[in-house]
Amino acid sequence: TAANHPIYCNGASLAYRKSAFLAFTDPMKQKIPSGEDTLFMHELKRNPGKRIVLAKAVQAIATTRGATTLKDFSQQRKRWVSKAPYYRDFDILYTSFLVFLLNFSVLHALILLVTGFNVWLFPVMYMFKLLTDMGFLKGFLRFYCKNLPAGWFMLYELVYPFYAVLFAVAGIFSGFTWKGRRTGPSFPTPT
Repeated sequence: TAANHPIYCNGASLAYRKSAFLAFTDPMKQKIPSGEDTLFMHELKRNPGKRIVLAKAVQAIATTRGATTLKDFSQQRKRWVSKAPYYRDFDILYTSFLVFLLNFSVLHALILLVTGFNVWLFPVMYMFKLLTDMGFLKGFLRFYCKNLPAGWFMLYELVYPFYAVLFAVAGIFSGFTWKGRRTGPSFPTPT
């Protein structure tokens, strides 16, 4: 499970013991409109008596219908990001910050390239990100018996920094619509 540092899970394929659920006062974080699955996993992770395992088998894959329109896609991504202010888990905070910082840096390097400053920086950042992502995705693609043509992968690597930075900011500051309900920006109340 992510080298014993799981950071994210999905309720569509989440299973847990009833005793683990009942061990917490508010395991599903009812005041938060989305993200109860991941936040519950983080609670379990903090509890040394609990264990998290990954059922890494093709037979255990749960499939759900994806977003069918650009609007739904946008609202889904903003909803996913909106739970970030509630995270207290070091692993997910570190990973999120690293991903955001890397993608923001690639965009910054692109702006420098376009304006004629430090023109060497963007190709270096782009290649670093491409090789790093390729290393992470290789095992995932092999597990799912998928192939991503190199040309498409290189194009995705150019588009992804825009996508990642845009939805990181929009998800925290603009709110989202989900199941017919409008939710404003996510800022936790002090406890």
